[in-house]
Amino acid sequence: MSKVSERKESGETERMCIACRTVAPAKSLLRFVRANDGEVLFDAKASAPGRGAYLCADAACLSVAAKRGHFARAFEAPVVFDAQALAIQVKATLMKRAEENLGLAFKVGQCVPGRTKALLQVPTGNCLAIVIAEDLTENSVREIGEMTVPVLPGPDKAKMGHALGRGETGVVALLKGRISEQVMCDLQRSRRV
Repeated sequence: MSKVSERKESGETERMCIACRTVAPAKSLLRFVRANDGEVLFDAKASAPGRGAYLCADAACLSVAAKRGHFARAFEAPVVFDAQALAIQVKATLMKRAEENLGLAFKVGQCVPGRTKALLQVPTGNCLAIVIAEDLTENSVREIGEMTVPVLPGPDKAKMGHALGRGETGVVALLKGRISEQVMCDLQRSRRV
């Protein structure tokens, strides 16, 4: 059985990237909408009314869509946007959502802060990913090294700590759960844009 048919049987919604034509689960793509004035806007929650245009979470797809007029074709109307500004907006929005959801994950027990405690979660099988602060020292990053779970760059230590209601925090383990999955998805997508 192919992966596409497995996804369809699981009820997962799929969409096609307007740039590279790849079919993927909608939650892994970036959704854009067109405002009345023609401006292309990132729909982070994928819930704005109206027609949406989907792109892979990839800077190359955004660049291709901008150069080849894929947004205008997808919306069947003229559009206004600056690809570089849109990429910056997407990255900032996804990082902000990840920060907010990191705080929620902590409150419901889906996140363990602190390097020692976080790294102890990896062998339990309950750990989805390790999030490291973008300003973590190179020595600390090397000490964490290769993991059996993804290691994702997150916000800086101050923002990560603030999201958790603590002081500066450099390493966090995301444990299995819906909120942690959203944090992981947003961080992965922001990294590729």
